[in-house]
Amino acid sequence: MIKFFRHIRQNLIMENKTGKYFKYAIGEIILVVIGILIALQINNWNEQRNDNAELWQYKQRLIRQFQKDSSDLWSYNEGYNYIKPLFKTLDSTFRENLKGNVNKDSIIKIPVFITLQSQFITETHALIELNNTGKMSLFKNDSIKDKLTEYQNLIAQQHDIIDRTKSKFDDFDKLLYGLAKYGERYYLVKAKDIDQDAFMNAYWYIDASRKGQQLVYDDITRTNHEIIQLLRQ
Repeated sequence: MIKFFRHIRQNLIMENKTGKYFKYAIGEIILVVIGILIALQINNWNEQRNDNAELWQYKQRLIRQFQKDSSDLWSYNEGYNYIKPLFKTLDSTFRENLKGNVNKDSIIKIPVFITLQSQFITETHALIELNNTGKMSLFKNDSIKDKLTEYQNLIAQQHDIIDRTKSKFDDFDKLLYGLAKYGERYYLVKAKDIDQDAFMNAYWYIDASRKGQQLVYDDITRTNHEIIQLLRQ
């Protein structure tokens, strides 16, 4: 093909048809430019197709991850909803005891799981891979990227709450162990033994920590559902 065009140019020069030669040369240049542009466009289409395929794969992995997280969060919240009335009753009993409305020799039943901290664990392999490889740029929707970042921050916040309060929960557990007798699923404590500042201050601390952690779990659950909806769009 190159020899063919070269032959045409040589004939035009030999025939002293300079004007036609320059017109032909310009036309040839235009054809070359058009060919380059077409090749670049095809290359861009191929890259876009590959990016879309990779994005689809990441979306499927993330959807599976967040669906599993959603199931785990549902189980946790079901457990919390089950014990919530028990804590509400316990709060009421403690307040009445402080007011002197409870017989000091009566037995107060404190659930044994009062000092347990539930930690939500999520598999973040796909998220870590997206961050470490720079593939997060595949997502053109900033809302998805913002929500993924928010989700990771909430998980870190939950871990931070547990790390900061663990020693207080352990101390309260030791305090209970020293005061109470162990019954089936309950610590059995006399009302007069918990009418102390040390006990009540420790209890109010872990109660506030538990409620704060539940608020974070609520935010994690909400963000989880929002991410799944965005990924399915």
